[in-house]
Amino acid sequence: MQQRDKVKIGIVQQKPVYLDLAKSVDRAMDLGQQAIRAATDLLVFGETWLTGYPAWLDHLPGAALWQQAQTDELFSRMMANALVVPGPDTERFSQLARAGRMHIVLGCTERVDQ
Repeated sequence: MQQRDKVKIGIVQQKPVYLDLAKSVDRAMDLGQQAIRAATDLLVFGETWLTGYPAWLDHLPGAALWQQAQTDELFSRMMANALVVPGPDTERFSQLARAGRMHIVLGCTERVDQ
């Protein structure tokens, strides 16, 4: 492995498409292409970037309590839009990283489908 004097890091400061996995992955791919054009070595997305931080936990009293209709609906949507590991979207990120010869750090809500 070649040693480098400098590493170019790209930090994503754009939001995902909240609770929409397909659109968020497409947005991440566009951002990844920008990073490739900028010769980025390491591309970093924030905590639970896919598909958004569950901010309702901080703003709604009792939102973290189970067996409430609104809470169940929100968590249901969050899990329906979680990144499947392994899956077609993780493969897209792998291909992006290989194409750009870069590493990607991606904060996400994930699930394993069996």
